[in-house]
Amino acid sequence: GRALAALAAGARPLPSALDEPIAYAESRGMPLLESRARLARALARHAAGLPGALDDLNLALRLADEAQAPWLAGMSRVLAAEAGLLGGVEALQRALEDCSGNTPWYARAALLLAERLLEQDPVEAGKLAAIALSRFTVMEIEAGAERAKALLSRV
Repeated sequence: GRALAALAAGARPLPSALDEPIAYAESRGMPLLESRARLARALARHAAGLPGALDDLNLALRLADEAQAPWLAGMSRVLAAEAGLLGGVEALQRALEDCSGNTPWYARAALLLAERLLEQDPVEAGKLAAIALSRFTVMEIEAGAERAKALLSRV
């Protein structure tokens, strides 16, 4: 959790600092903890330009899927897409599905997908941006609402 928070704040934790938490979670059969630690290491590796980021991300997603934790898989896809580690439309569509029960992550996934679809499908991008704007507004998340408004002005 701390590593993900540090990454969100712009810090660059050392990927090797996450080896021990991953080993701990793996040895004790804690797939959700291991998934989050692997996600953090994937993002740290990607930020540092080190190899292995996609391997960690794929394993983090698999662990979340096997644990039947779609919210964790969706959150992982959103964070990976925001970091530039994952960018395909299909991955963002899956993130949107996975985050359907979590309003903040759903809004973030919808906005990311809208941004990716803007050139190829502006109508769908507009719908997704409007959904994101509505959810960000209700949650009073101004930065997200402003991004959604800016995207809507381009549709």
